[in-house]
Amino acid sequence: MPATSPSAILRTSADAAARDARWDAFVSRHATPHFLQTTGWARLKSQFGWARHHVALERQDGSLLAGAQCLSIRRYGLAMGYIPRGPLVAWQDQDQSREVKERILDLARTQGWHFLTIEPDLEDLPVHREALRALGFQPSHLAIQPRSTIRVDLTVPDDELLARMKSKWRYNIRKAYRSGVRVRAGTIADLETFQVLLEETGRRQGFHHHSLAYYQAAFESLDASCLQLFLADVAGDTVAAIAVARVGLGAWYPWGASSLRHRQAMPNFALYHTAMLWAKEQGAAWYDLWGIPESLGALALQERLQGQSRQWPTTLPVALDRLPPRDLWTVYRMKQGFGGRIMHLVGAWDLPVRSGAYRLYRVGAVAQEHQSRLWNSLSSRSAAGNAFPEGAARQLGSMAWQTEMDGAVWDAAVGSCTNPHFMQSWAWGEQMARLGWRPLRQRLARKRAKCAGMAQILISDIRPRLPVKIADVPGGPILDWQDCDAALVFLEQLERSMRRAGVGLIRIAPNLRRDRATGLSLLSRLEDVGWRFSRSAWIHKDRKMSTGSESWVWPQDTLLAAGHFPEIKEGIVRYGTAADMERLSERRSFAADDLASVEWLFGRAVWMDSLQGNTGAETRPRSAFLLAEEPEAGPTAAALVVAWKDEAWFFRAPDTMLPHWACSGLQRMAIQWARIQGCTRLDWGPPPFSCDAGIGDWSPRPLIGTWSRLLWPLPERVSPGVLQCLERLPFPLFTMQEKILV
Repeated sequence: MPATSPSAILRTSADAAARDARWDAFVSRHATPHFLQTTGWARLKSQFGWARHHVALERQDGSLLAGAQCLSIRRYGLAMGYIPRGPLVAWQDQDQSREVKERILDLARTQGWHFLTIEPDLEDLPVHREALRALGFQPSHLAIQPRSTIRVDLTVPDDELLARMKSKWRYNIRKAYRSGVRVRAGTIADLETFQVLLEETGRRQGFHHHSLAYYQAAFESLDASCLQLFLADVAGDTVAAIAVARVGLGAWYPWGASSLRHRQAMPNFALYHTAMLWAKEQGAAWYDLWGIPESLGALALQERLQGQSRQWPTTLPVALDRLPPRDLWTVYRMKQGFGGRIMHLVGAWDLPVRSGAYRLYRVGAVAQEHQSRLWNSLSSRSAAGNAFPEGAARQLGSMAWQTEMDGAVWDAAVGSCTNPHFMQSWAWGEQMARLGWRPLRQRLARKRAKCAGMAQILISDIRPRLPVKIADVPGGPILDWQDCDAALVFLEQLERSMRRAGVGLIRIAPNLRRDRATGLSLLSRLEDVGWRFSRSAWIHKDRKMSTGSESWVWPQDTLLAAGHFPEIKEGIVRYGTAADMERLSERRSFAADDLASVEWLFGRAVWMDSLQGNTGAETRPRSAFLLAEEPEAGPTAAALVVAWKDEAWFFRAPDTMLPHWACSGLQRMAIQWARIQGCTRLDWGPPPFSCDAGIGDWSPRPLIGTWSRLLWPLPERVSPGVLQCLERLPFPLFTMQEKILV
């Protein structure tokens, strides 16, 4: 692949204007163009402290083959290179992408950069992630551009473009034109009006915008063929405006604002429609609506990877009326009806140039991320009255905690819920009590009304002599999560109860999916009231009992299809007994803490009830201890299966020397036992896991994961890393038995 040195385009050129025109022509011809890769955008950023560079590969005829426009800046002693929506390469061509990466790395070393951040215009597919990792990139903590968006196909006729929209959107577009809405192309003189609308929209929806000087510089740097301003007038009053950028086959909507005046005339719908028609006339093949909540993009991508047809926003399992009225959630309500397809990109990736400086940057990026989340939480909570809806906070005074002391009554109450988790059962609390945790089973009851929620809370001291406690609610709390307002009231009361008990940190792990409307609504509301997603998620993590943020499930049809089990020639799989524990302890393949985990996991109290022939859907969980045994070598592997109502959970003992036949045999026997118990789903736990491909298909079930709440706000305000340190603190202080949980 013949190519010139990057310096031929990087710094030396007889005519800078010719160089810029050559680069812009390459960007417009590229298969994935973007206006953030144009020289006009680089000129804009250069007025605000950024330096620009170009790296490119040339063909023998002198035309550009691939390349990247790099921006750089130096702050706090660190030099950063940044490539927005680039590099522009054929990612399926490994040689080309590797060559461009090496040229960029040479530039970084020459310029003294400490690290490089890229945000390519690539969909978040496994093949793209592997390609980036193969080049040495790693996911970044800080994203600059929105990761999820909606793109509207403009290659269809105008009538079909309208037909693909939701019926309400088509009606509103026609109503806007009938109501006298006039959309006109704006000039730089209209930017002051645009700025006034931005300020009004920012106050209403709670987002930040640039200064007037920034937008003036943008329209001066990008010519009218690339960046166009559209304004909507009603009776001579400008009530809405958007800016549209177009390069090559793409068009983007980066900025927009509107007023509540003349809202009944639907000016925004006419504005969007006119902008799409303009982009289509200019030769654009798609119209990018620029930004929606990232979780919605991940949901659409997951539906697509599973082979489902839910690629359009109108078919996603999301209840629009229950989404939070703020941030990108508000604009999603508007954007989702224009007939576009949701795109979820790979996001930001870093390439370290100097490892020591990059580690320092990572620490700062994590701190900034936590600080930003904390600030947004505090500001949102203060502005919204602690984020509780009107009237919900008044319910707090009419509620009281009730402690349950009867195991049968507790299990019956938990089992009557729609999605109980066995870690909220009475037996699980008794097992945790053997490890030093104090189970506290409490209900929050309204006076003269039904129970508002319940939770089995596991409390433990960090150190016996320290007056500091941590509390975990694995698999819970158990309540009606569909009523998000009532759930927030329950969590507020839970915080108050734990403060009175001397608890400094509390964690919850509800058994909810994050790809459903209930989970999506809860995720945003948890951040509003100060809860934080725990990436460490040390509650029973890794190879032990796990309530991770993602599990793998075999549904009922797969369980029924796996009814035939061939004979295993290498050994047998059977129910285990107490004597088998001593034989397992003689295996040298288990580490010391793993062996302790096995002895605890398969203790008599856990599996003895399953040997008594208990079957059917009972009000308490059932369990089975499974053992794979070789005729001469003895026990080879062990597993535990727990069933409650229509769901079963599978846990295999950690063993680095597990043969394939043993793993397959345990899985097949687990399916057989789960079917006898009347289960319709079998949860294999979080990935990675090994599964016999010959048994059937399985599908991922993404959960909302573990969320932490620091009940002392002052330390987190001083240092955002305090919460993360507290999450890791119990690990070195616990005894060997308690270390099992970590």
